[in-house]
Amino acid sequence: MKVLKIFEKTLFIILAVFVSITIATAFYLNKQKFVGPTIAKYTQIKVEEPAGIEQLASTYADPSFKERFIEETSKINALNSTDYISNRTLIIPVFE
Repeated sequence: MKVLKIFEKTLFIILAVFVSITIATAFYLNKQKFVGPTIAKYTQIKVEEPAGIEQLASTYADPSFKERFIEETSKINALNSTDYISNRTLIIPVFE
């Protein structure tokens, strides 16, 4: 009986370590999904025709980074989400 209890505890510890390592590896390999996109660089664009920030995001941003694009572009260029931009040079982020 004592040997069986030791075996059960050992097996439980091995299983717990294996599951922990598996979860840690999954988080590490998919950290981009959890952390969010990183900005690789910034670039300038010239907006000729009136456009809203949503239209710019649809044109210049990957759909999965759209919200972050809007947030960062608004912050850098001091824009509101309701502003229409025309005849202006904007700085926009480029994500990795």
